[in-house]
Amino acid sequence: MNREALKQLIRVLEEVETLQKPLDMSVWMRTSTHTCGTAGCALGYAAKDSWFNDRNLHLEEAPCDAAFPVLGEELDSPVGFEAAELLFSISPEQTLYIFDASYYHQNPILPSHVIARVRELLEQNT
Repeated sequence: MNREALKQLIRVLEEVETLQKPLDMSVWMRTSTHTCGTAGCALGYAAKDSWFNDRNLHLEEAPCDAAFPVLGEELDSPVGFEAAELLFSISPEQTLYIFDASYYHQNPILPSHVIARVRELLEQNT
């Protein structure tokens, strides 16, 4: 488990919450839907952060008003959940628990909900 990356994810999500940016866990990143210009999920926002950019996580634009998180620069670089799994060194189940909207019962899903799950994961694996 990459504890430092998970702590950085908490930092990013705390910023999202403080700045009241829209969180939409059903998409990685939308580029023009919201008045602020973006709405994204937890991993989408991480992919816009310089700490994560320095570790090769970035957004790759798609033609459908969306962008996808990619880990690396190669053509076959991991995308989406696979990118998260590798970056955070967590299991596929843990990845879905944190990043998949269908694993949440809250509606809407708030940054604090995601932060709580990341903290729970960190505490379970001390």
